[in-house]
Amino acid sequence: MSPAVVILAAGAGTRMQSRLAKSLHPVCGRTMLAWVLAAAKPLCERSPIVVTTPDADDLRAACGAAADTCVQPAALGTGDAVRHARALVPTDADTTLVLCGDMPLIRSSLLRRLVDRQRSGSGRGLAFASVDRAESQGFGRILRDAAGAVQEVVEERDCTPAQLEVTELNAGVYAFPTQWLFARADDLPVQANGERYLTDLVGTAVRDGLSVQAVSADPDDVWGVNDRVQLARVAHLMRQRINRGHMHRGVTLVDPDHTYIDADVRIGRDTMILPGTLLTGNTDIGEGCTIGPHTEMDHTRVGEGSEVRHSVVEGADIGRECMIGPFARIRRGTRTGSHLHMGSFGEIKNSSLGSDIHMGHFSYVGDSDVGDGVNVGAGTITCNFDGQAKHRTVIEDGVFLGSGTTLVAPVRVSRGAMTGAGSVVTRDLPAETLAYGVPAKPRRPVGGGPRRQEPDREDPPS
Repeated sequence: MSPAVVILAAGAGTRMQSRLAKSLHPVCGRTMLAWVLAAAKPLCERSPIVVTTPDADDLRAACGAAADTCVQPAALGTGDAVRHARALVPTDADTTLVLCGDMPLIRSSLLRRLVDRQRSGSGRGLAFASVDRAESQGFGRILRDAAGAVQEVVEERDCTPAQLEVTELNAGVYAFPTQWLFARADDLPVQANGERYLTDLVGTAVRDGLSVQAVSADPDDVWGVNDRVQLARVAHLMRQRINRGHMHRGVTLVDPDHTYIDADVRIGRDTMILPGTLLTGNTDIGEGCTIGPHTEMDHTRVGEGSEVRHSVVEGADIGRECMIGPFARIRRGTRTGSHLHMGSFGEIKNSSLGSDIHMGHFSYVGDSDVGDGVNVGAGTITCNFDGQAKHRTVIEDGVFLGSGTTLVAPVRVSRGAMTGAGSVVTRDLPAETLAYGVPAKPRRPVGGGPRRQEPDREDPPS
């Protein structure tokens, strides 16, 4: 029987100083709530329950089909929040896990240990996560008797000076026996601030004779987030976790502390990621690539053996053994074949490029379809916008565009055509024809000889 899971996400989050619900702040490409839901998912046969505030429409929308939601009408504490989840908890769930939506580093393994410890023996126990560290982060203190048995948890605001010296902290993650939890939640005392504390159930369980176990957690797994400083800390820890995973799978990160990789990025073996690189979204990089330094990629696929240096790529599909940059920009909707060489300060947008293309520096290709074996000379641009609408340019196989060519869309340059430097192409050019001038005019058939510039390398191969 899988446990019921209740995630508390109704905190006001005032210290975040944000219009965005606290649990929706991103950490390495996912919201904090999404990380918590992902940790709970392996334990769940049924949807987790997320407790929200009445005005948290964005949070409820973010849950989608991944969780059921309920509303805590007023901010009356964690104990009150659990009471409002009761109607959604299945009656046959013997265990209810309760955790917080602002703890993105939580791991499934810790949740599983809590459930197993709660179910050990008679199954009437209570297990909760504890951590021993000097920085309390506002967590309650775990108080024990002379024999070392847990007696109660005292919230930090209610601790005496002596109790504040205790470093064993309640991390706020619990596995309760379900029927007992909801029978006792109604009996929680109302504190002076009008709230009911879930932590008070620890002392209640001791008095009821339940087995109460504090389960030690890795300190890095149970950091909560109350402000932007703490958000940055958990993001740093999550990046370390993600980066270690890639390195264990055969990826070289030259400087992991200055490499930023989101959770859903995939990287092939023997790829090298250089410092200052940011990889986000559903980016997928093949084997044997070199990415960076100081390169940004978002929702991009890169074929094996490609090199992208000092560049920005978003929403693109780059083929095998391409050489991009430095200082290139490839925008959404771009697909390239293999062996593209793209020089410094070039840009491609919403275009399809074939294989074996050389695109010189300071060039712009937008809203274009480019065939195989094309040379795009330095400074060549496609004029795709007429002030009201975008138009496409078609460049067929084997075309050679001289440096500084301007292509005024819509226009087609047919197979094997060639333009002189500085040409302005305003009309379709026939195949195997040399054209030049302003505007460019066909002059004569193209002669033999080399047609495609070989890529330059400013640096020697590594």
